Amino acid sequence: MLPRRLLFATAAVCAVAAACEAPLELSAVERERQRTVRRSDLFQAAASNGEVAVVVGSHGAVVVSADDGRRWRRRELDGRPPLVDVAACADGTFVALAFDRSVWIGDRTAATWSRRALPTEESPVAVVCDPRGRYWVTGAFSTLLVSDDGGRRWLDRSFGEDQFLTGLQFVDSDHAVLSAEFGGLYVTSDGGESWRLAEPIPGEFYPLAMHFADRDRGWVAGVRGAVFYTGDGGASWERQATETVAPLYSLVRAGSRIVAVGDHGALLVLGDDGRWLAARKRLETAAYLAAALPMADGGLVVAGGGVLLRLRGEDL
Repeated sequence: MLPRRLLFATAAVCAVAAACEAPLELSAVERERQRTVRRSDLFQAAASNGEVAVVVGSHGAVVVSADDGRRWRRRELDGRPPLVDVAACADGTFVALAFDRSVWIGDRTAATWSRRALPTEESPVAVVCDPRGRYWVTGAFSTLLVSDDGGRRWLDRSFGEDQFLTGLQFVDSDHAVLSAEFGGLYVTSDGGESWRLAEPIPGEFYPLAMHFADRDRGWVAGVRGAVFYTGDGGASWERQATETVAPLYSLVRAGSRIVAVGDHGALLVLGDDGRWLAARKRLETAAYLAAALPMADGGLVVAGGGVLLRLRGEDL
C-alpha cells in the first residue's frame, strides 16, 4: 500500500448535453473557482509558524489563514504541482513537497513561493524542516535527502532498501524518529548523521502517521484504524484500542489531547485509559481527513477531500 500522500483521486469527466445552457454552466464553474475550498480539492497536509497557518493539496492549492484558522485565502502555485506535504521552519518560513519531485519554499506569510528540484527519481513522501533549519525529504526505496542551504544542494543519505520511508519527526536538534513500511522505525541521536533500527512495529505494520511527544513516548497509526504506542523510544510496542477501522492519516497534539484523523471523517481522541474514542463532535462528512493542525486556543483545523473545518477545543 502506498502512503496516503501518494493517493490522488482520479478526476471524473462529465459530458454536458447539448440542451444545457452554456452561460449557466460557465457561471457555476466560475462560482466554484471563486471558492476558497473547492469540491475537487484533495488537501494533504498543514503547518503553522505561529503567525500563519498553511494547508496544501492537489493542483498547487495553498490556503492560508492569519487569524488562527477562522478565515482563509487561497492561491495556486505556478504549474499547479501536486502538493503532498508542508512544514514550518524555525525562522518562520515554509517548505512544501510536491509529488513531481520538487520542493517549494514559502516566506513567513506564505505569500511568495519558489521552486527547487529534487535530485531523485524516486517518489517523495514527506518533508520536514529540522530545528537547525535543514530540509529533509523521505520517499520510496528508502530515499532520505537533506539540504542545509534552502534546497539548492542536497545530500543523499538513503538506506538503499526497497522500503518506503513514510514520515520523519525531530524531537529536538539531535533526536529524531523515522517511520517506514514493514513496521520499520529508525532513530538518530546525532541529528541524522547516523540511524539505527528500533524494534519493529508488530505485524509488518504500515505507518501512515506518527507523533512523538518526547524521545520515549510515541504513537504510530495506519490502516484499519490501528494505533501502536511506545513508551521506551521504540524498544517495545503495544496496540491501543480504537473506535474505527478506517485508515488514520494524521496524529497531532491539540492542547492537552492527542488526536487522530482519517478516512470517512474519522476523528479520534486518546483517552486517559489508552483507548482512542470518537470526539465529542461527530463530523458531518464522509470525506477523508488527511491533515490536522492545532490552533493556539486549543482548537483544531482538519482538512481533506474538499473539506476544511475549524473545531473548538470543546469539540474534541
